[in-house]
Amino acid sequence: MHALVVQSQPTNAKYLETLLNYYGEVDRAQNGKDAWELYLQAAEAGSRYDIAFLDYALPLVDGLTLQRMIRDDEAKNQVPAALRTKLVLTTSYPNNRLILEGCAAGTDLFLSKPFSISQVQGFLKESGFHLPTATRY
Repeated sequence: MHALVVQSQPTNAKYLETLLNYYGEVDRAQNGKDAWELYLQAAEAGSRYDIAFLDYALPLVDGLTLQRMIRDDEAKNQVPAALRTKLVLTTSYPNNRLILEGCAAGTDLFLSKPFSISQVQGFLKESGFHLPTATRY
């Protein structure tokens, strides 16, 4: 699994990065602009992200805008639905408007902070990502 983590709070980013490292390779960006550049580099290298955890409140480019950019790029490049990046939008301030906008932008999962390991692991399992046998705990 190839994952991208972009969170406004370093603690949340480290929490996700630590968990996702058990599943595979994890890249981390500090803001939405850097995340977009990492996304484009990975796509160009033929190693699209399998999953991305995007904070709604990112500096430079917010998480919702970044989601739209990713989905637009996937459509432009005719990425099959089964190979699209799973997009997880995280926020400390959930509300109906944000949830509706996220769904319209292609959100696969909406997580309110604080979220638990079991919530993340449950989504990963439902999405077909599993811990390698040697690293199960």
